Amino acid sequence: MTLRNGVPSMTKDEKEKTHVDAIIERYKDLMVEIPPADRQPGLSLLWPVPAQPAIDKGVRQAENWLADQIEGQLWTAFAFGRDSLPTPMQKTAFEVAFLTRLQQRLVAARRSG
Repeated sequence: MTLRNGVPSMTKDEKEKTHVDAIIERYKDLMVEIPPADRQPGLSLLWPVPAQPAIDKGVRQAENWLADQIEGQLWTAFAFGRDSLPTPMQKTAFEVAFLTRLQQRLVAARRSG
C-alpha cells in the first residue's frame, strides 16, 4: 500500500493479487490439485464441476501401477479406473490426473538420467 496525495492507495501488483485472491475464493470448490511428485511440480486446475475425488483416484491409480501394486498392462489400469466413475467430467478428471502423474515420473527419469 502506498500513499498518494496522503491517501492510502494499492499498487498495481496489490490490486492484481487482490483480484486473483477473490477469484480463487469464489471458485475454490472448483479448484483441483494434482500434487507434486518425483521432484516435479504439481498442477492446480479450475474444473467445471467438483472433481477432486476423481483427481485423487487418477493419481492413486497411476501410483499403484508404477509401484507394481496393480498387475497387468498400463492401459487396463487406466481403463478400469476411468470406467469406474459415473460422469464424463469425472472420467476426464481421472484421465488428466492419471496421465499427469505418469508424466511427472517420466520427466523426472529423463532429467535424472
